[in-house]
Order: sequence, then C-alpha cells, then structure tokens
Amino acid sequence: MQDDSAFENNQNFPGFIPLCPGGYPVGGAANWRSAFLPGAYQGTHVNTSKVDPTKLIDHVHNTRLTDWEQKDQFDLLQSINSRHLSDRPGEASQEARIRSFELAYRMQIQATDAFDVQKEPKHIQERYGKEPQNRQLLMGKRLARTRSLICANVAWQRAAVG
Repeated sequence: MQDDSAFENNQNFPGFIPLCPGGYPVGGAANWRSAFLPGAYQGTHVNTSKVDPTKLIDHVHNTRLTDWEQKDQFDLLQSINSRHLSDRPGEASQEARIRSFELAYRMQIQATDAFDVQKEPKHIQERYGKEPQNRQLLMGKRLARTRSLICANVAWQRAAVG
C-alpha cells in the first residue's frame, strides 16, 4: 500500500518548471503559460546555464530584508489580502495574482536547496560533467527524486537544449 503522506501537496513550488540553459527557447514564456489551467500551473523558468543555485531563478532572494523581516511583511500582506478578497468574492483573477505572489515568497525559502546539484555526491557530479546541458540533466534527475518536488506535485519537467 502506498504512503500518501509522501505525496502531500507542498505549495512551495509551481506546478511546472521549465529547465532552459542560457535563456528562453523560441516562443519564450508562452511555451509554459497556464492557458486554460489555474494560474498555479504557470511555469517558472530556470536558467540552468548558471552554476550558482542562488542565481538559477532571477530575483529569488530579497537582498534588502532579512528572512524575519520578510516573513513579517509576508504575514501582514496575507492578512491584508485576505481582507481584500473577502470584500470582493468571485474575483478569480485577483485571487490568482495574490496566490502567485505568495508562491514566489514560499519558493524563495526552498528553491536554492532544491536546485543545488552541488549537494549530489562528487562521483555523480563527475559522471554527469560540468557542461550546462549535463548539469541540467543532473538537476532534472535531482528534482525528479527530490521529495520536496514530489510533494510539490510538480507534474512535468521540460528540459530544453539549444
């Protein structure tokens, strides 16, 4: 019998993460927009040509606030947003926008760790090599088996080369 707790939905990652070395592929972000799906399935681009895990996703860290200050700010905004939404029931686009900002904050907490291929054993890193596409494959493998992304309910990883 499968332990469903291992697949509990962790809300710290988007539902779709395209791994692209060196920028956007032809068509850009339109390749991973949510279209008819809920906004939670809008993709978050990860530039896998960057080696430093803190630079894989643009602006993933707030350099102006400490973690505690940012958490306090986030809690205040959640309270304000909750009040705002309760006064405006049925505004799905407003709620989706608020949820995307909340996701961005939560992703700041876990993204660096989840995308850090340097945490793999040295022999695995050497086997994959140091070229961007090789790191991308190792990252994809790491993400596929990382419990945080299995819990995050990430349904698909797209690896683009070239």
